[in-house]
Amino acid sequence: KVRPAGHVFISQWYLLAAMIWFPWVFATAHFLIHGFSGSPLMAAAVNAWYRSALLFLFFTPTAIAAAYYLIPKVSGRPVYSYTLSLLGFWSLAVIAPWAGMQKLAGAPIPAFLPYLGAAATILIAIPAIAVSVNLLKTAAGAWDTVVNSPSLRFTVAGVIGLLVLGFACTFLNVPAMLPKSQFSLSGYGFDILALYGFFSLIAFGMIYFIVP
Repeated sequence: KVRPAGHVFISQWYLLAAMIWFPWVFATAHFLIHGFSGSPLMAAAVNAWYRSALLFLFFTPTAIAAAYYLIPKVSGRPVYSYTLSLLGFWSLAVIAPWAGMQKLAGAPIPAFLPYLGAAATILIAIPAIAVSVNLLKTAAGAWDTVVNSPSLRFTVAGVIGLLVLGFACTFLNVPAMLPKSQFSLSGYGFDILALYGFFSLIAFGMIYFIVP
C-alpha cells in the first residue's frame, strides 16, 4: 500500500492472469463434472467449455506474455502501443470465458448457449488482432534483428499464427459455417493451429532465448 507505484509490464499482466485463470477453469470443470451427478449432456457441454477456456485463458495468455517479453527485449524497441496492449488484455479477459459451447450447436441444450459461445469465439478476433498488430509493429522497427535472431523468428511466426487463429475463430463460427463444421475435422484443426501454429512456436522462441 505504501510502496512507490512502479511500471507494470503487460507481460506480467498476462502471466498473472494465466496463473489465476487456470485453477479457476480446472476447478470449475472438475467440480461440475465429477463433483455433481448431472446430465451427461451437460458434462459434454462443460468439457467443451473447459477445452476452450484452457486454450484461451491459459495457453494464449502464457504465449502472449512470452511474446511481449521477447520481442521488445531482443529487438531493443519499446512496445508499439500500450493502449493496444491493454485493449488486447481486457478484451481477452472479458470475451474468452464465454466461448466453448459452440461445439454443441444443434444439441438438446438451451439454444442460447452454443450461439453465445460462437459469438464469443468470433469476438476473440479482437484481442488476437490487437496483440498481433502491436507485436508485429514492434518487431518491424528492427527487422534485421528479427532475421538474425532464432528466438525472434520463432516468436514472430507464432504471432502470425495468432493472427491466423483470430481469423479462424471468425470463419468457423459465423452462423452460415457453424452447422457445417460440427461433424468435420475443423475443430481438431483449430486446436492444432492454436497449440502448434501459435503457442508452440512462441515456446520455441522462448527456449532459444533461455537455454544457453
